[in-house]
Amino acid sequence: ERNRLGLSLCSCGILLAYQEMIRLHLVCIWLMLYGTYPINAQQCIRDAYEKNDDFTTPTQVEIGDSMGEPNAPLTICVYDDIYDYYVIDSTVITGTTLVFFGFMFDNSAGNIDATAYNESYTQVIDMSSTTMNNEPLGVTVNGVHGTGDYYVKVFRGPGAFGIMTPYTFNISSYPCFEDSYELNSNYGPFPWIQFDQTISGLTVCGNDWDIFRIVVLDSQVLSVIVTGFGSMTPNLAILDQYGTVLATSPSDGSRIKRLDYYYQASS
Repeated sequence: ERNRLGLSLCSCGILLAYQEMIRLHLVCIWLMLYGTYPINAQQCIRDAYEKNDDFTTPTQVEIGDSMGEPNAPLTICVYDDIYDYYVIDSTVITGTTLVFFGFMFDNSAGNIDATAYNESYTQVIDMSSTTMNNEPLGVTVNGVHGTGDYYVKVFRGPGAFGIMTPYTFNISSYPCFEDSYELNSNYGPFPWIQFDQTISGLTVCGNDWDIFRIVVLDSQVLSVIVTGFGSMTPNLAILDQYGTVLATSPSDGSRIKRLDYYYQASS
């Protein structure tokens, strides 16, 4: 279910609360046994789902699909087959649901990144560009992002090496319940909040971010406290008006996080 979140504000700034993805059923997607796949430095081996190199010819996927395996993975390459596109039809999904896309690759084979787009391919819904061996994406259907076709693009990220990068792809879902401040994820609108305000009944799920805006004055200290309930272990970030991260809370698995930031207009 969607995790409950409590938020206390002691001053002002822009903050971002998001869920640290430690849910067992999500982690299990990532913890796949990954074998050794031979990479020929002079050859790109196309996978069974080609040609899906463009969003006009994507591979159709559904919730529950698991694609690629250690001995026959999906592949993207340097000079040809540089993108893989996938599409999911969310109109068949009932209820507010987080659709989770999980990509896994062998670190010895390089690095991949992934981006999710809306049905018209005009707006980025989520992106993942970690340096770890997994790339998670989340799309909230019948809620934050509505319904329709959603596209996912997979490509080689910075640090990728060799001619070919093998990976696997899994799709899962779980119920997601929105709070009264949605749509304050990713693209807004982002609600304004007041000094010394406490907000309860907030929720986040998967890659959902809750973003709020408040005005900060020069030489003020911004103090933010967020409390997760149940298995929720939240993280916090303070951003400036341009989206630049100014401070983040530690990912230490605790349910209560506090973040203090001294704001100077000249900094």
